[in-house]
Amino acid sequence: LLEKILTLLRKLTSAEAGTLYLKSKDGNKLDFKVVQNDPLNINIGGTKKNLDWESLPFILEDGSVNNQMVAIVCANGEKIINIKDVYNTTKYIFKGTKEFDKTTGYRSKSMLVIPLINHENEVIGILQLINKLENHSIVDFNKSDEKIIKSLASQAAMSLTNTQLILSLEE
Repeated sequence: LLEKILTLLRKLTSAEAGTLYLKSKDGNKLDFKVVQNDPLNINIGGTKKNLDWESLPFILEDGSVNNQMVAIVCANGEKIINIKDVYNTTKYIFKGTKEFDKTTGYRSKSMLVIPLINHENEVIGILQLINKLENHSIVDFNKSDEKIIKSLASQAAMSLTNTQLILSLEE
């Protein structure tokens, strides 16, 4: 289900890459669940290769709120964040993104970060779309992309919540 959600939303917005995070059971961090990147032929998490990347903490080691990572800020603010170029913003620290780019030769640019909010108005995860393609060029995500994703993100959150409820009943 996680892979299908990310794949579908990437196709609808022409994003060449994306990440899906879910809030940990203790609610203290965001766990990487699925990472997809077409140019690098990466598709990990979900039913594919295990994804053992370090989780993103809501609270930093010094006890302060993590307002440096865009996925955490999106979750805390419960709002869509649209970034034109991750290398030309000072609002967030993209340490992990830049390390990934450096080691793979990839270039992250445009990014759309969307909270997955369930029926109880709780953020259960974050969807991060990277590099919208138009005529083989990377362009900004637009307001239309935001509207499409916002409406589908609530459906995705509902599906994820239902799946989690079923799994907890089975346990």
